[in-house]
Amino acid sequence: MQVIDARECASRLPFGALVPALAEAFTRPATVPERHQHRLDESADATLLLMPAWSDAGFVGVKWVNIFPQNTGPSVSAAYLLARAATGEHLAVIDGNELTRRRTAAVAALAADKLARADARTLVIVGAGHIGAIVAEAYAAVRDIETVLVFSRTTENAQRLVGRLAGFDAEVVTDLPAALERADIVSCATLSLSGRSYVAPGCDPARTLT
Repeated sequence: MQVIDARECASRLPFGALVPALAEAFTRPATVPERHQHRLDESADATLLLMPAWSDAGFVGVKWVNIFPQNTGPSVSAAYLLARAATGEHLAVIDGNELTRRRTAAVAALAADKLARADARTLVIVGAGHIGAIVAEAYAAVRDIETVLVFSRTTENAQRLVGRLAGFDAEVVTDLPAALERADIVSCATLSLSGRSYVAPGCDPARTLT
């Protein structure tokens, strides 16, 4: 059985291959039972999530997520167990955090591929965290992204992300409405309710928001 850590997961799932693979996978019939959610510790609000699925592709998988909000370190730990459907043989344990992160960004890019203008060049990223760090790479797999504008409530986080965005004309923006006026695609990669719900007055509905 293979054990695939976060670094290897990322290397095996480049967005140029992952986005079309997801597009094809979404056309396949699949069985996705309702996720199982179990409270492990009432005082700490610790939660266990189990998410099984299988399809005619010949595999069955379960994502196991532990959520411990009170942790001083990472509060979410996840793993994905992949098995052969015909025999039940365990094939791989995959780092679930990285798998989920890349799937999330790739699905957003797939949506943009269907909805955004063919000449989209400017991407605004709202949020500079775990997901925001890779969405520019994901969108670049479906459009010729040249300019990336990063907005975060914590300017230092936006500056760190801009420093890692090699290959793009990247900059930090602090005026979100003005940035949205320049955008062809807007990616709301944040858990902040204010960030996800904000729409600039007069924002062109022809732009893509994912």
